[in-house]
Amino acid sequence: MKRPPKEYEIRRLLHRAWSRRRLAASPSVRNALQLNLNRELEEPRGETVKYFFAALILQGLLYLVYNRLGIS
Repeated sequence: MKRPPKEYEIRRLLHRAWSRRRLAASPSVRNALQLNLNRELEEPRGETVKYFFAALILQGLLYLVYNRLGIS
């Protein structure tokens, strides 16, 4: 059985956890995380145009199929 942690070990772990929490709450870390999130959500400029034309082509194909089948 593992021995229970000693008092100094508990203090060290609490201090480490509190320091990480303080560091994570600092404005610079929050700003950096927000910038990373914005960068990940950002699409390259060419992607939007590609999706637009893909949707346009799909719409045209659906229109052709609709007319060929004579669905009214």
